[in-house]
Amino acid sequence: MRLSHERGRSSLGRDASSRSRSTCAYSSITRGAGDWAAVEIKLGGTDAIASVVESLRRVRSKVDTQQAGKPSRLIVLTAVGRAFETADDIAVVPITLLGP
Repeated sequence: MRLSHERGRSSLGRDASSRSRSTCAYSSITRGAGDWAAVEIKLGGTDAIASVVESLRRVRSKVDTQQAGKPSRLIVLTAVGRAFETADDIAVVPITLLGP
């Protein structure tokens, strides 16, 4: 398993409150033959989470799936709230579910 992390200024990471470019961070987890997942951590509320879901949709649409394969999972890791999955399989998971 390999964990990669990217951080920088990107039009894919937009802050919902300011609608301007913001520093964003994506992590990807790769294991085996082409299995990968993308994770973004967002500590904001409902509007911020919605913007990250849209951002992950854009990331998914820009990936060359012929080369990288389709993502096994797209995940938004949040500070609080409930866990759910969007209609297009993006998981929203509060960090409190990851530990005791």
